[in-house]
Amino acid sequence: MAAAQLNPLQVERRAVAGGLGQGPSIVVVGAGVVGVATAYALARRGAQVTLVDREAAAGQGASFANGAQLSYVYTDALASPALLRKAPGLLLGLEPGFRLHARLDPDHLRWLLAFLRNASAARFRANTLAGLALGLESMAAMHALQARHALDFAHASCGKLHLYDDERALRAARTLVELKARHGADQRVLTSAWSRPCSRGPGRSPARCTRRRTRLVIPTGSARR
Repeated sequence: MAAAQLNPLQVERRAVAGGLGQGPSIVVVGAGVVGVATAYALARRGAQVTLVDREAAAGQGASFANGAQLSYVYTDALASPALLRKAPGLLLGLEPGFRLHARLDPDHLRWLLAFLRNASAARFRANTLAGLALGLESMAAMHALQARHALDFAHASCGKLHLYDDERALRAARTLVELKARHGADQRVLTSAWSRPCSRGPGRSPARCTRRRTRLVIPTGSARR
């Protein structure tokens, strides 16, 4: 990207506790979520930061059309024994959402071998917990940011719901729920008798929505205190 295409975006002195320091001068390229967060963290540590982007405003690239989810406990590693069991179908192209374009590329082969090496049960557990630790740290950082600054980004904490109609998948989910709960995540496995209030539509009285055949897991995305 040519320097002429980049626009300097002002790093607000008021937004950084202690102001911009006399530390090293750093240029951060890209004013998306990651770039802005990086520039903010560096500025708080005393660096003199210039944030540049090819657009005239922040968050106009990949961050503009992201899923807008703060999923702190959705950290299940992709490489897993379960994925290995699906490998034949994946390699044969039987999974619509997955395509593997094999090629004689040393970097691609090294990545594939590393991925397979991490698909063991022990490494899946370790990688999932490493991601969870980072996710919970990110949640704490977000809470601290909200406490420090009046940010209006339509934030809502409503949790998520997973439905399982396969007993094997439910058992695997229950195992992960119990594992993550021991490391600070707040998730719950519900029974088939679970019910909740819901609305039938505008102007109608609330009804009771009951799931009788499908068991559920609700990851709330919050940490226990």
